[in-house]
Amino acid sequence: MKKKWQRLLSVLVPAILAIGVSLWFHWPYFITTAGIYVVLLIFMIPSDSLFSSTMDYQAKSLNPTFRPKRLPFKVMHNDEWLDFLVVVAALIVCLLSMYVATFFVS
Repeated sequence: MKKKWQRLLSVLVPAILAIGVSLWFHWPYFITTAGIYVVLLIFMIPSDSLFSSTMDYQAKSLNPTFRPKRLPFKVMHNDEWLDFLVVVAALIVCLLSMYVATFFVS
């Protein structure tokens, strides 16, 4: 039950935050919401998987035969994948709503 609330809040809090930002700065709502979802997605990516390096370049320059030990990668569990997919789905819905509001409503 706690995870359901967390997933619901991960969709609703950026939307409510975007309402405040768009009213305060007079920015379009959908662009603000999409920006917040993109930032949220960047922070949901595991830090070990894509952007890390196991190479110590200073040790490699001193000893060319140096082989560092391999670090285990952090694997996202099913709950983390589901949270990530919920935010991706919210971003897609936001972008589709922006498309529909831009081209079909006017």
